[in-house]
Amino acid sequence: MSKLKIMSEEEKREMLDYLEERFGIDRGVFNGYIFIKSGRKVWITNRDVVEKNFSGMNVEAAGMLFVRWEKIKDKIKITTNAAQIFGKYATKNVVEVDEIQLHQVLCGLNLYDVDVDCEDGYVLLKYGEHILGVGLKHGNFIKNLIPKARRVKKL
Repeated sequence: MSKLKIMSEEEKREMLDYLEERFGIDRGVFNGYIFIKSGRKVWITNRDVVEKNFSGMNVEAAGMLFVRWEKIKDKIKITTNAAQIFGKYATKNVVEVDEIQLHQVLCGLNLYDVDVDCEDGYVLLKYGEHILGVGLKHGNFIKNLIPKARRVKKL
């Protein structure tokens, strides 16, 4: 698989510890998945993918991009796709947005004067039963980290 390598058990444990500590996502949710790493990027996939013969091919990705290890030590950012799929299992650092904030988030705007009981750092943005994506909380400010391609131009 060219530059892709199956994550070591130590790296996997560190990543799952972070997700459990930060978001309350039980590590058992990820049983049966394989994590593949290349540089600072980690993909999640099923076991069938790693059993394929990719010799002679320059494979650059396998599965869904799951997290990025940030340049700052011990900072892991869960991707929007991963948040939308696995965020339903989160019990911590989830910010429930109201309808006005929903429109702001969907348009790519940051949230100001947010009064929530969450730790500073990455948070999951949620409306009703739907995880919208990831934000970066600092005090009463949440930076919207939803990719530009996913934003709505007009509501």
